[in-house]
Amino acid sequence: MNRPIGVMLLALVAIVAGLYELYLAAIYMGWVSFSIVGAEVKFPSAQWGPALWALLLAIIYFLVAAGFWGVRAWAWMFGILISGWTLIWSSLLVLGNSTIEAQFVPMVLSLFVLGYLLYPGVRNAFYESEAGRAPGM
Repeated sequence: MNRPIGVMLLALVAIVAGLYELYLAAIYMGWVSFSIVGAEVKFPSAQWGPALWALLLAIIYFLVAAGFWGVRAWAWMFGILISGWTLIWSSLLVLGNSTIEAQFVPMVLSLFVLGYLLYPGVRNAFYESEAGRAPGM
């Protein structure tokens, strides 16, 4: 399988994001404390809504990482959709209450990921990988 280096990097970033969501879930469950401005903060009881949401996001990030690592077409489509959604949402936020400075990093990262995934060589790698899995092709 011909796996582009950028796709491996996207998979690793998704793994790191999934691990961060697991850390957030542990914080919301009250298992882990964190510090803000030198003060130790810990939830006295479990915050079930945010904890379950963080666990769901962690599962999604790990699945997407597996899809990118396996060069699966559904992961490519997910990356395209999320990058496009982030661009649209950030643009709407700039038109509303947010500033361009606050939305600069998400917009640039989304443009980079979108451009990379739409690059013909990367797009063809996903196509060839998926076509190789199809019987009779």
